[in-house]
Amino acid sequence: MQESALGTNNNDLNAWLQTHGLHDVPRLAQSIKVESGWETAVEIVLGTKLQALCIEDMTILQEALINPPSGKLALFETSHNIEKTENNIDSLLDKIQAPWPLSTLLAGVKIAVDIKTAYQIRKQLAEYESVITPIGL
Repeated sequence: MQESALGTNNNDLNAWLQTHGLHDVPRLAQSIKVESGWETAVEIVLGTKLQALCIEDMTILQEALINPPSGKLALFETSHNIEKTENNIDSLLDKIQAPWPLSTLLAGVKIAVDIKTAYQIRKQLAEYESVITPIGL
């Protein structure tokens, strides 16, 4: 990931992170490993969330967030999890390895190997679910 994409070149943000002891907290993009061929799909679905600081418990930041830094600050709470849905369709979650559950970010994102399969799968999806192919369609 490029520094600008990770937000690491924002001096105000970096100073705020240093002040609050968060300068060494990993970004989501630095903490996940995506199965080859699924990188584009993951980037499209997660977008700017890839910049998120991975925090175990957000309550420790309550006071610090009263005066947030200028620029973009995204946080991902690593201790939350959502149960998997009951259908047998593969999920984008299955294509990512991470030290914590990513279900709060990717629950309901199903995968298809191609657009033809995606059209077939969409008939089985719940209202809150979506399907994506490796090229991001």
